Amino acid sequence: SSSPVVKEDGWEDDWKRSSSLIEVPFLLSPDNRILVPEAGSALSDNGLSFLSQNRDFLTGRAEIPIFKNIALEYKDEIIEDFDKEGPVLNAAQQAKSRFEQDESIKKKVYEEAERKGQSSLSRTVSPDTEQANKSEVTVELKSILITENLKFDEVTEEGESGIIPRIINGRLVLLFWNKEINGFITGSTLALDVIKRRIAGILPDVYTKNRILTILDEQGKPLITPFQEQKRDYSRPFAAREISENLPLWEAAVYLTDPDIISSRVSFITTVMWTLILILFTSIIGGGVLVLKTLNSEIVLARQKTTFVANVSHELKTPLTSIRIFAEMLKQGKQPDREKQARYFDIMVSETERLTRLINNVLDFSRMDSGKKHYHKKRVDINRLCRKLVENEHIRAEQNGFIIKFKSTLGEQIEGIAYADEEAIKQALLNLLSNAEKYAEKEKNINVETGRENNFLYIDVKDRGRGIPSRHAKKIFSEFYRIDDSLTARVKGTGLGLSIARIIIRDHGGDIIFLPRDGGGSVFRIKLPALGYENE
Repeated sequence: SSSPVVKEDGWEDDWKRSSSLIEVPFLLSPDNRILVPEAGSALSDNGLSFLSQNRDFLTGRAEIPIFKNIALEYKDEIIEDFDKEGPVLNAAQQAKSRFEQDESIKKKVYEEAERKGQSSLSRTVSPDTEQANKSEVTVELKSILITENLKFDEVTEEGESGIIPRIINGRLVLLFWNKEINGFITGSTLALDVIKRRIAGILPDVYTKNRILTILDEQGKPLITPFQEQKRDYSRPFAAREISENLPLWEAAVYLTDPDIISSRVSFITTVMWTLILILFTSIIGGGVLVLKTLNSEIVLARQKTTFVANVSHELKTPLTSIRIFAEMLKQGKQPDREKQARYFDIMVSETERLTRLINNVLDFSRMDSGKKHYHKKRVDINRLCRKLVENEHIRAEQNGFIIKFKSTLGEQIEGIAYADEEAIKQALLNLLSNAEKYAEKEKNINVETGRENNFLYIDVKDRGRGIPSRHAKKIFSEFYRIDDSLTARVKGTGLGLSIARIIIRDHGGDIIFLPRDGGGSVFRIKLPALGYENE
């Protein structure tokens, strides 16, 4: 079956350039077909390697080992006899604590995991026996991570996005995925070198005269190696702790620069070293969460920018195509009917205005982003502005099957006056009307209503479209944000209309709010200070 995917030339390169974290982007259809990278096309070595390593897993034909924290996987069993009156929200911490402290529970849980076919891992470090004997510090050789073979659908069924770590040929590969609202899945392999540099940047001082604090990667190599410690055996730490199931086999590790210091200060050094490693562990976990949140934000923004470029191209082509078709038809004299000729001219003018509005949105976004947007404010009759705009849009809207109606509850003329930039207010209102048309369902009625509420004038744009889910309501005014934001979206748009409209109205001392409409649909309300109240 054909796919609704729109793939603009070069979008993959644009996506990769938009964030240093993105390595090989991919796109899956709702039936788990890999649409990007496309087999058979001219692929880079990274693209070929991606398909070779991930094709069967992403398409549901193969399982791969998925890393899980054994204490979290079996937390119910671990805390079943624990204090039931304790805080429920702390169950994960309780399970981890009991697992680490109680050897009998640890043995029982490992046996249960093995019985269920889950595999336990060995860590990349082993204790420095001589130092351990002196200090009574032990390093557990068995990993707190287990693996379970799962298919891609099983991994993604409970979440909206995530990271799947894989160990391939001894190297860590991180696979980011994100579900789109239309059933498609976008994602990317992540540049591990960039992640390593970011994590290294949040570490405390690595080297002092008494100790070394560092992070070991999946191969047991430190992210940062002090110059004077290049030859050290980093597989034998004084103390070490695993980091996370998102970074399997990575360790936070402590080493003594002078092992002989142990003999004279055993207890003190042991306490200090474990304190340091806990500080390091807390730093890397906290920093790791921050890195992953930043990573998710960067990839989402990269995808939004890529979609924006593709959609702007689409939005520009559509009115240009209409103008060209009607212009050629009129030029060649193929339509002798005067009434139809006049209608064609009306459509061409309307499409030109649509094109102008799109270009203005992009230019205004650029100006607003650099703080260069200027307004020419004067006394504006909001009633008259809205009525005239609806009349002008009526012909174009009618061509697309829409009916736009205007209604006002404002009384005498002075009641509806605002101090504003007339063209800017028109642009904001046109952006709202454009959205109402794009997301319309079967009932193609749009109502524009004006009124007054205390010291504010309001303009309501009401539609009977698909509405906006509550979880998206707070995000729809963000730049580039679209509810169906992906290259596969059925409705095209730049994701700037609402953002620009709100900026314009807020620059006038007002605001735009979204309200669900009774009976289905949306209401977008522009609120502007009435004349005499604009500074309140």
